[in-house]
Amino acid sequence: MATTIADQVASLSHEDLVPQELVQVDSAPTQTAPGPPRTRFASAWSTMPVLVDGIAAMPRPPTDAVEVLRKWQDSSILRPALSTTTIANQVASLSHEDLVPQELVQVDSAPTQTAPGPPRTRFASAWSTMPVLVDGIAAMPRPPTDVVEVLRKWQDSSILRPALSTTTIADQVASLSHEDLVPQELVQVDSAPTQTAPGPPRTRFASAWSTMPVLIDGIAAMLRFSTDVVEVLRKRQDSSILRPALSTHVNHVLNAEVKDREISISLLALKSGKLSLVHVEAEIPDPEAAQVKQATEWAAGLMQAAYVDVQPRRTFKILVNPMSGKGQAPKIFDKQLRPIFEAARCSIDVTCVSNRLRLDPDLCKLLNDFLLSVDTTHSGHGKEIAATLPLTYDAIITISGDGLPYEVINGFAERKDARLAFQKVSVVPIPGGSANAFSINILGVKDAFEPVYATLNAIKGKPMQLDLASVTMMNTRQTVYGFLSVAAGLMAELDIGTENMRWIGETRFIIGFLRGFFNLAPRNLRVTIRKPEGDKAQVARSFLNNPPPNCTPASLTGADEHAPVDILRPSFIDEDDAEGNQDWVTFDKGISYVYAGLMPYVARELMEFPVKQACDGFIHLVLQEPETRSTMLKGISRGPRGETFFLESHHYMKTRALRVTPVAPTIKGRDIFAVDGERIPYESFHMEVHTGLLRTFSMHGELLIPDSFKEVAKKRTSPEWVPLKY
Repeated sequence: MATTIADQVASLSHEDLVPQELVQVDSAPTQTAPGPPRTRFASAWSTMPVLVDGIAAMPRPPTDAVEVLRKWQDSSILRPALSTTTIANQVASLSHEDLVPQELVQVDSAPTQTAPGPPRTRFASAWSTMPVLVDGIAAMPRPPTDVVEVLRKWQDSSILRPALSTTTIADQVASLSHEDLVPQELVQVDSAPTQTAPGPPRTRFASAWSTMPVLIDGIAAMLRFSTDVVEVLRKRQDSSILRPALSTHVNHVLNAEVKDREISISLLALKSGKLSLVHVEAEIPDPEAAQVKQATEWAAGLMQAAYVDVQPRRTFKILVNPMSGKGQAPKIFDKQLRPIFEAARCSIDVTCVSNRLRLDPDLCKLLNDFLLSVDTTHSGHGKEIAATLPLTYDAIITISGDGLPYEVINGFAERKDARLAFQKVSVVPIPGGSANAFSINILGVKDAFEPVYATLNAIKGKPMQLDLASVTMMNTRQTVYGFLSVAAGLMAELDIGTENMRWIGETRFIIGFLRGFFNLAPRNLRVTIRKPEGDKAQVARSFLNNPPPNCTPASLTGADEHAPVDILRPSFIDEDDAEGNQDWVTFDKGISYVYAGLMPYVARELMEFPVKQACDGFIHLVLQEPETRSTMLKGISRGPRGETFFLESHHYMKTRALRVTPVAPTIKGRDIFAVDGERIPYESFHMEVHTGLLRTFSMHGELLIPDSFKEVAKKRTSPEWVPLKY
């Protein structure tokens, strides 16, 4: 067997110094190493600076390995271009690609220091090494002045190869754990359902981890967070390695504090696919003041990362409607939501209300087991509470369907300080009803029916302004305010006409639609629209090309905050909409239904207003011509995607005001107008938008419209409008 003397080094050819795919090499089995041999660590390198093709390079043979280091393209870094044992028949054909498993290396991405494609191990003139065991197997970290690497054996090989390579920046080095050093598919983590993120949680590399050594159950552990992740690392079974036992988004942290030399963290993590409350209790290893101070600062940093610019520990008035939907709201609140509010250190004042019925005394007694305070209530009780609510709360939370937010909004509107109430107190929904349209629009279809996620939104969401609309009876000038929609014709009938089916959930809306399906005759309604923007192609392009508006309550600008409710009076109600007034246009076709919307979704299965944005200052109006039964049936499947927008008989326009007037007597069951699912008198009304009047909380900052609709809209509006035909 040969030794590492000059005659072995001399045999290296140009082909050995460049990537394998760029050269032709002898493939004789006597001249190649079994499998792609990798670079190995040697404690004593013998080096020789040389020129290869006129460029600085360096062969370095120790007692058992030989390497050739070369600059790579325009980099000034010397990297291994060849590495093998010092046996002549292995030297002949090794290339740069053999040195490092491509899938293992993480390196600094600075273009002057990395090779094109997945960068490879870099050469440093002075390595500081430390032999270690990782999972009981020999390994070695080696940090020079500008690079740190961890070398590990790969599969059944005896060769040490780089499993991690990065710059020695302190905030990158400080928190590297075992999980950062191996390929993701090799990591085994704690799979306890209360401690896992979606899918198998993997440790993520963050440029700036903030770490805190702790003891959990008397065993060494580590807490750490970055700008987007919080993790708990623990030893597993008889291993000495710290691995993630919990990993979740830092936004899911509810509270972190130090008390009696212990760090307590409350957060939300996935359990069986649903967010659940988790408490982490950890002991500070050293009770000395310095480490207690460090832990206190670490917990404060975690709270800052978790809340950013949202004020923690909010104060809430919570209204629970035990009659909404399937009647599960009190149980959901007591078992799931109350502990989360308490973990987040929120101040809560809870009242049981019903917007439809006077509650049976026995039921109220039963509800005392769940709630802090229970009142025997009556229809309109939520409105009364909002009308007299102290404006010291951050938000009024409704655990119900869409009826209770409607009452709260109209209670605010009756106050002498209505403007201040709308400005200071947000109205935030937690789903508990059958439709839950408010939740769908601010949380998204996927999360809208998850009370825990909605609770997180109440705790962590940022203020977002929404449009409201006033609906004024033309004869009596009585006014109500809506946040969702106004309906007449078929859509009002299927909603109000299925009130007795609330117990079956949102399926009642499909049943109501099928009822009306058998009589699609035009409704006797006259609709006039003020300055409509009715070119659907233009409306769609404006939606696609312009960012969501950032608005303030424009209709109240400049008003005294204690001004009377007249400040909410509609601006156009005294205008004459008769023919001859060019500002008002009369719709001259048959009408199956009138739908005027302030949010995209009116139910999970119907995105009727897919281009409506928060605070865009418009009512989005749909006037549906009578259609064939076949077309209407096909519309059911297209409703969740908003694709009825493209139907030719589906007239879609934007306006700031409109009027609907019955023009002939109608049969019983069709004499229905509805605001946010609440019945109003069947008489002429005026509807007008109030831009940005309502405030809520949102973690997204916009009404959520699926990208799938946007993709369809792009195709149907470019270059010309393409209507939908069933």
